[in-house]
Amino acid sequence: MSKLHYLTSAGLAVQAIGGKVRLSPSELITDALRQYVRTHKAEVLLELNAVDPTASPESQSPWLKLLVLDNGVVIQQTGRASMAAIKSAALIRFGDALLTVVPVPGFERPLTEAEIIKALSGTLGKPAPARAPSSLWLTRVARTLGTTTADLLDNGHIEQHDIAEMAGTDPLAVAKLIRTSPAWLSRTPLISAASQLHPHLEPSA
Repeated sequence: MSKLHYLTSAGLAVQAIGGKVRLSPSELITDALRQYVRTHKAEVLLELNAVDPTASPESQSPWLKLLVLDNGVVIQQTGRASMAAIKSAALIRFGDALLTVVPVPGFERPLTEAEIIKALSGTLGKPAPARAPSSLWLTRVARTLGTTTADLLDNGHIEQHDIAEMAGTDPLAVAKLIRTSPAWLSRTPLISAASQLHPHLEPSA
């Protein structure tokens, strides 16, 4: 068994970066495997260079690839290793059982079962845009209500634990819901800077 095969058979992706051996995913790396790499670093690097001598850490290879086996199993391989390196490592690990390796560009997360089926059939669309950061979402809700984020939090109109859960929802819908709450209806409106400069102006509800 080659040194590289020993590591890939443990479920690891192996890369040569700047004369060092990088293993992923981190949850599979044991102390024994770390020691193995230290002991056999030169051999592992030699094998990696033989697999793909042109690979570089700045490769534009997709982060996610699907390893399709002849028994119907699909393994999601993550990391920036080139397609050539992934294929070679997969062949060492699975041999003739490997049918193909399918790149999945644009995704920085594992796929669901439904998405895997679409990816293999070529019908998987681009990933949904990332949700807006919680702080940005809270600011949008506050602006819609004509108040501040501090007012929403300090007076209990929105709880801290609600922010992460609700950050993907429509700020307008959340603002509409807050407007109907007893706490909002009975609140003392904030006095705007304009009304402080012009006392005769009444603050709006």
